Amino acid sequence: MVKWLKLSGSFVCILVVLIMVVVPRMVGAQNDEGTVFSFHFDDEEASDSSGNDNHGVLGGNKPPNWADGPDARFGSALEFFDGNFMEIPASPELDTDEEITFETWLNLSSLTASWSTIYNKHAQSNNAGYHWIYINQNGTLAYQYSNGVKYFAPAPEVEWEFDKWTHVAITHKIDGDDGGVIKWYIDGQEIHEEKHADKALPVIGGKASFGTYQGMTSVEKYALDGMIDETRLSPWVKTEAEIGTSMNAFAVEAYEKLAD
Repeated sequence: MVKWLKLSGSFVCILVVLIMVVVPRMVGAQNDEGTVFSFHFDDEEASDSSGNDNHGVLGGNKPPNWADGPDARFGSALEFFDGNFMEIPASPELDTDEEITFETWLNLSSLTASWSTIYNKHAQSNNAGYHWIYINQNGTLAYQYSNGVKYFAPAPEVEWEFDKWTHVAITHKIDGDDGGVIKWYIDGQEIHEEKHADKALPVIGGKASFGTYQGMTSVEKYALDGMIDETRLSPWVKTEAEIGTSMNAFAVEAYEKLAD
């Protein structure tokens, strides 16, 4: 009986470790379902886990670095600096319709560029839609869209902390010719809602870029100085609860509590 108790204790310890490692991966796989792209950046790979083969290609004068993510147990993150970037080649599998949710973990080192670019996709045509998510030098978080003639970039204020992981999410629902609604979330909490009467075009055609605008290496204009991890684009508008679930699947705090 004593030997069984000792073995049982060891088994419980192993089981707890397996739960801590396997469950986050299972949740991550569920978060990948139906997405346009989903990057975990684990094992130092820029592979897309959505099943759409929207795999990333690293570029720039010097490729981005690999670094620890929000929690080292969940693999690596991608670090951008000096105008390097990751691109996804143009593909119909990359296009979006009238609803999106963009999510990422972000760790800023500085805000030195005019428009520190997290993500953008554009067919480089006046009649094309637009995704451009960037941070202005004053810290406001912009989401730029197009009505086919003009570009609009509403940008609420965010109090960033450098060298600290922050979860960022933006949703956009287009209501045909009647405008739409954009929402911003920081660490799972909605911080701003923007209703617009202007028509917004779906984003069809063109490549996607992370870390700088359309692969341009200008440090002063577009370069992101920081890391991203667990980055995904979903073709629907997520609720605050769904964004919280997605965020907490990889949050440090949740697993510290589990370990206790």
